[in-house]
Amino acid sequence: MREIVFGSSFGLLVAVAALISATWPVAGRPVAVLFGSDTSPAEMIAAVQRAGGLLLEVDAGSSLVISISDQSDYVAKLYQAGARFVTSATLAKLCFSRSGREQ
Repeated sequence: MREIVFGSSFGLLVAVAALISATWPVAGRPVAVLFGSDTSPAEMIAAVQRAGGLLLEVDAGSSLVISISDQSDYVAKLYQAGARFVTSATLAKLCFSRSGREQ
């Protein structure tokens, strides 16, 4: 029984670690930035500019912005500028294409 619990726990730990590493934002690669629902598109754009990023795409309906920057501290600057969540844009694109929102 202990082996089953250990194996299950270890498997879950490996799965969580893989998910975190797959969604971790990387400098120089596009990131998806989620803002609060009360954030206007102009405020989202200004936040990306304050953080030193280049805007690639804005989805005002879901408060999502795709941006890019070569700065190593870009993610931290996005959080300081008001972002609620920052992740790899690849994952966000997959989620939106599966939900039928991406055109």
